[in-house]
Amino acid sequence: MILEKMQFENHNHRGVRMSFSANVKEELEKLISRGRHCQMAEAAAIISLLGKVKNDGNGHDFIQVSSENIAIIRKLFTLLKKAFKIKVVVEVRKQMYGKKTPIYAIKIPYHEEFYQKCI
Repeated sequence: MILEKMQFENHNHRGVRMSFSANVKEELEKLISRGRHCQMAEAAAIISLLGKVKNDGNGHDFIQVSSENIAIIRKLFTLLKKAFKIKVVVEVRKQMYGKKTPIYAIKIPYHEEFYQKCI
């Protein structure tokens, strides 16, 4: 019985076997701290690792966070929504050179409180 349960826990909702690190990442994605300061710190950490400051060509700066891992983008989306109540744009793009994994991106427009507290 225990062995069957362990084997089942190593599979995702589609029945595909997952690695230990994939299991940990999935668990971390689901954890959202109640403290706003913790949400802000986690969002800032993700942005500092994966974010780039860009300009839209019309003089408006924004931050773009891109990843092949949808869980990271979902987590950041939730953190930004809860901690800052700002609207972001989520994009899905195909990779170049025939890679099958899509790239997920969040565009964070200029938001005074966000930039003051996290940047």
